[in-house]
Amino acid sequence: MKNQNILQSFKNSLEGFLYIYLTHKHVRINLFISLIIILLLTIFDFSPIEFLIVILAILLVFFAEGINTCIEEICNLITSEYNPRVKIIKDIGSFLVLIAVIFSISVAFFIFFKKIL
Repeated sequence: MKNQNILQSFKNSLEGFLYIYLTHKHVRINLFISLIIILLLTIFDFSPIEFLIVILAILLVFFAEGINTCIEEICNLITSEYNPRVKIIKDIGSFLVLIAVIFSISVAFFIFFKKIL
């Protein structure tokens, strides 16, 4: 791949986002929930650190989803037939997303619960 200018790099990144957004229902759900959480963070009086921690937790979920999608696409490129080793690889990628989601929910719950009490 040849060197690209920064605009082409951003265009490629946007195409990657659009692909994962359009092809993965969970990404759309995560984005919707994330926007609601960000709205709540701006409505209520959260500190900048609390805001940053929640945003980082949200970004971790999207990062994990992106890595998992890359893993799935590489596996699909290698074989279209069932392979128990490919299943294990995909299951591990899915587990990593689950860890990120659990962490993100825990962070949001802790920060919002602290604010409510």
